[in-house]
Parts: sequence; C-alpha cells; structure tokens
Amino acid sequence: MKKAVYWLMGDTAGRITLNMWNWLWGLPPEDERRAADPLQTAETSLKAMQASVRKLAKAVSAQVEAYQRATLKYEEKVQQAKHYEQQAIAARQQGDETTARLAMAQAIQLEQLLPQLEDRVRQAEVFVSASQERLNRERLQLEAYKADMEHMKDMAEMSQALNTIAQLDSQLNIDSARSNFDRAKETVEQRHLEEQALAEVRDLSNETISQDWETLALDDEIDRRLQQSKSPPKQR
Repeated sequence: MKKAVYWLMGDTAGRITLNMWNWLWGLPPEDERRAADPLQTAETSLKAMQASVRKLAKAVSAQVEAYQRATLKYEEKVQQAKHYEQQAIAARQQGDETTARLAMAQAIQLEQLLPQLEDRVRQAEVFVSASQERLNRERLQLEAYKADMEHMKDMAEMSQALNTIAQLDSQLNIDSARSNFDRAKETVEQRHLEEQALAEVRDLSNETISQDWETLALDDEIDRRLQQSKSPPKQR
C-alpha cells in the first residue's frame, strides 16, 4: 500500500498522506517508522531475549543446587535420627540409662523437625519443576524466534533483490530497448526485401534486354537471308 501511495502521489504528497493515516490510527509518523529498521529492531529484541533466557537458566541452576542441598540435609537428618535411636537402644541394653535417655531425646527432637524439612524439600521440588518447565518453554520460544529471525533475514534479502530488479528496470528501460530493437529489426528486414526486389528487377531487365538483342539479331539474319534468296543467281 505504501509503495502504491508513493507511486501515485509522489514522495512529498505520499508521505503527508501516510502521516495523516498514521495519525488517525495512533501510529508514529512515517519518517519515524522509516527511520527504525525493523530487522535491526528484531535482532536487538532477540539478543535481549537470549540474555533473559541465560539469566533464567542461571537462576534455575542455582535453585536446583539449593534443592539438592536441602534434599541431602533432610536425608542426613533422617539418618541422624535413626542413629540416635539406635544409640539409645544400645545404651539401654548396656544399662547406661542416662546415655539412652539423652540419645532418645535427640532422636525425638529430630523426628519432630523432619516433617518441616520434608515439606520444605517438597516445596522446593515443586518450585524447581515449575522453573525448569518455564525454562524449557522459554528456550523453545527462543528457538522459534531464532527461526523467525532467519526467515525475516531471508525475506529482507528477497525484498532487497526485488527492489534492485525494480531499480534496474527503471534505469535500463528494457521494454523500451526491446521495442527499439524490434523496430530496427523490422527496418533491416524491410530494406533487405527491397534490395532483393530491386536485384530481381535488375536481373529481369538484363535478361529481357538480352532476349531483345537476340530477337533483333535473329530478325536481321532472317531479313538478310530472304534478301539473298530474292537476288538472281550469279552467272559463272
């Protein structure tokens, strides 16, 4: 549409018309729209998305490490509680009541703490899973944007090639040159036909003249012979 407006109305009038149209639709003026290279804007946006995905991947990696540490800590507390309980049983069997009671108290305290640690581990697992899913989605979208970027570059190159062809058409004026060539060809062919016709006429004229001379010579010979036949024979 924009090219058609510029072609019909010229650069100045076309730009004014498009600016009025953009103003009605709440768009920036045509000069500003033309100043911003869409391909460069897309490349800048793609780089920003890549940087964001890298930051997200780094944050998810840190979250996974924290989750792994929390899981290890929970498992250590579980094993520690079992150890205290076994220690208490062993001390009781040996008759060491004080050590048995102290070890069992520590086991009970850890067992009371374990549900809270388990909840935290489960929450961390949910958060990590959600973060990883989000990271996967962002990476897939980024790959799609990369493909779109390549497509945009191909389209831009194609548009540039078409624009170059259009400029060459306007500069070389191939249609006009072709018409001139066809007219020159017709002129040369017409001249050739005329020269050929003239040559045939000349050949025909020469042949006719030759035939006329031969006919005159034959008539003269006939007249001479007839004259001789009328003359009396010579006496010997």
